Amino acid sequence: GKIFSACAKIQAPRTRETARAAIVSATLACYSELYAAVHEKSNGYLQPATLAPHGPEAVRMVLE
Repeated sequence: GKIFSACAKIQAPRTRETARAAIVSATLACYSELYAAVHEKSNGYLQPATLAPHGPEAVRMVLE
């Protein structure tokens, strides 16, 4: 997406990789929280797999 495109423009390799890793980490943390909340039965979502079909590990694999 646009964020990774912006990271690619960072010229310093170490800074670029640090920024990319931070974005991946933050995205995964948010998605993991969302996934857990949607799939928690007590929250009452009737079809959680339609809202968050992929587990956090699958999302991590795509982002990395």
